[in-house]
Amino acid sequence: MHKSIQTSHQIKAPLENVWSLIKTGANWENWFPILTGSRVEGNKRFCDLENGDTLEELFLASNAEKTFIYTVHRQQSFPAENIIGIMRLENEQDVTRLNWSVEMDVENEETFQMLKEQIGQMYGTSAAKLEELAG
Repeated sequence: MHKSIQTSHQIKAPLENVWSLIKTGANWENWFPILTGSRVEGNKRFCDLENGDTLEELFLASNAEKTFIYTVHRQQSFPAENIIGIMRLENEQDVTRLNWSVEMDVENEETFQMLKEQIGQMYGTSAAKLEELAG
C-alpha cells in the first residue's frame, strides 16, 4: 500500500534560521528525536538511530524553494519501504510554517495507522526543537 502523511507546524523563529538547521542534512541529531548521530557525504546522509540501526538516505536541498527532500535508500527496522520525505518552509507573518510530508509503502492499514501516529509525534517534537534552536 502506498500511503502519505502530511503535517504542518508553526515555528516562532525566522525562516532563514530554521532553514540553516535543515538545509545541509548535517547535525539533525540536535533536533530530530530518534537520531544519535549523522554524517553527510555529498548528497548522501548516514543517520545513526537510537536503537542502533543506521539509515542511508539521499537528499536534495533547494535554497530558492526552502525545500529539503530525502529518500530512505536503506533501513533496517522501520516497517516501510520507498520512503520519500519533503520539508517545505514558508514565511507566515512573524513565524515560519514547516510543511512536512512523507510517502511510503507499507504492508497494511494497521501498520500505517501506527506509523501515522508515531511520525506525527516525532515531527511535532522536531518542530519544537527547531523553534528552540532557531529562535
